[in-house]
Amino acid sequence: MVTISQSLAHVKAHLSELLPEATIFQLCRDLGHRWRNRLLNPAVTVQLFLLQLLAQVALDGLRHVARLSVTAQALCKAKQRLPLQLLMALVE
Repeated sequence: MVTISQSLAHVKAHLSELLPEATIFQLCRDLGHRWRNRLLNPAVTVQLFLLQLLAQVALDGLRHVARLSVTAQALCKAKQRLPLQLLMALVE
């Protein structure tokens, strides 16, 4: 029998397959969102946001879970740059 924690671990391990960067980038282009090619681009930011929710960690702990060398402040600013319409489209 598969447990919830096993399912959660599977989703976390395959997040980029379940929500590919190309899909996020295409949605951003469709919405007219512009960004610079940096570490915290829209695709990485969305995936980190979902990982934060799934792992139930604060921004400070997210960098450890994601194994990225970024500050909580940088993550917060990156999330603020995401258009609300992008998140709404991803929910659909």
